[in-house]
Amino acid sequence: MEKNSVKINGLEQQPFIIETDTTISSGYKGRLIVKSGTLTLKGEIIGSLEIHNNADATIRGNVIGTIGVFDGGNITIYNSVDGSLKIDSGGKATVESGGRVTGNIVNYGRAVLKGTLHGEQLGSEKVIIKGGMIISEQSL
Repeated sequence: MEKNSVKINGLEQQPFIIETDTTISSGYKGRLIVKSGTLTLKGEIIGSLEIHNNADATIRGNVIGTIGVFDGGNITIYNSVDGSLKIDSGGKATVESGGRVTGNIVNYGRAVLKGTLHGEQLGSEKVIIKGGMIISEQSL
């Protein structure tokens, strides 16, 4: 199996690399890497999503899996993420009003919460709460 490939249902699959503005309206299973341009998700991703330097993602659909926002990357979540969201130093993430993350936000960059986090905030930087709320196991 190649270094960047993943196995889905026992089958090897290469990551899908995005380098121009792209809209996904249906579903995708596997690893998505946004190297440049903007990804607009209206459908569903099951797997992992990486947002790299000078790349953006707008989530109007659903992500089931992990999201990594690297230095210079930016993501805006309007709908739902069921999994963890990790923001590296220099990365930016915004969970808009009506959006939610069910899982942990591991923040080393800038994370703004206007929606809901069902999980913990971890990492060296605090999540900036602007009208949103955190529902965690510790607060129950």
